[in-house]
Amino acid sequence: SVNPGTSVSLSTNGGRGNTTTIKWDDNSTASTRIVTPNATTTYSFRCVNGTCESTTVSKTVTVVCPSISAPNLSTPYTTIGLGESADLTSYCSSGTSIKWDDNSTASTRTVTPTASSTTYTAKCVNDLYNTCESGIASITIYTSTRPSSPTISGVSSVCIGKSVIITPTGCPTNSSVYWYKNTEPSYFNTTYNNSPLEVK
Repeated sequence: SVNPGTSVSLSTNGGRGNTTTIKWDDNSTASTRIVTPNATTTYSFRCVNGTCESTTVSKTVTVVCPSISAPNLSTPYTTIGLGESADLTSYCSSGTSIKWDDNSTASTRTVTPTASSTTYTAKCVNDLYNTCESGIASITIYTSTRPSSPTISGVSSVCIGKSVIITPTGCPTNSSVYWYKNTEPSYFNTTYNNSPLEVK
């Protein structure tokens, strides 16, 4: 057995006379034939003497691919808003490269799914023998319709140190509300199902 793309010399012997020639399955007639199979292939030849031919003799060259692990696929968020994009990151072991289902080969792929769920697949390909591939790995991205922004009701001014109740409206049933102060990037509290929040 050989790796894909390895050259192999096939030699013939026997059945040779002054008027006997070799005839390979590709119609070549040299006693030695060099082949470079990318997959397991059977080659055959016959001895020919005028109109007389021998039975066919065959030789199978077995091509064996090195073992390749399937890629590891990941993304920060498997659920995104409809119309948003997600970055899919892949990892292949040393000596192999990623090949996505759209034939792209970048390690990170940006997708913008339009269905409620979309599955993306990829495999690792040997860098030396591009016919050798791993099994397929998959990752599914789910989308949800982004809700409208809520409105907030409550008093707009209060004495220092006093509490005030603010109430969100317009959020979908059974959804969470994340509360932020001014332009701070992190939320400071959450409520559920349009429940009011007491703040100072």
